[in-house]
Amino acid sequence: MCVGAFQRVFLYPQIFSFIVALSKQDRRIADYSIALSVPGFVIALYQHYLQMGGTSVIPCPATADKAVDCAVRFLFEFGYITYPLMAATAFAFLIITMLFVRKAN
Repeated sequence: MCVGAFQRVFLYPQIFSFIVALSKQDRRIADYSIALSVPGFVIALYQHYLQMGGTSVIPCPATADKAVDCAVRFLFEFGYITYPLMAATAFAFLIITMLFVRKAN
C-alpha cells in the first residue's frame, strides 16, 4: 500500500466526525481532528519528499508489478505542487482551524 493511501485514511474519516460533532454541537472534535491531522501531515510531507526526488527511508511495498510507485508524480504544477503537498496543506489548515476551535472552548 502506498503512503498516499495512509493520507486518505487520516483525512476522509474526519468528515464523518465533523458531521456527528455538528449534529451534536460538540466542540471536542478539535482534539480528535488534530490527532488525525498531525500524522496525516507528516505522511503527506514524506510522500512529497519522495516525489521531489528524495530517497525512501522505508521500503515502498507498492513497487510490485500491478501497483503504483509512491514516488510517481501525477500532478506537478509550478515546479513544486503535487497531490501530497495539497494534502499536507489541507492537514495544516485543519490543524490551525482546530487549534482556534479548541481555544474558543
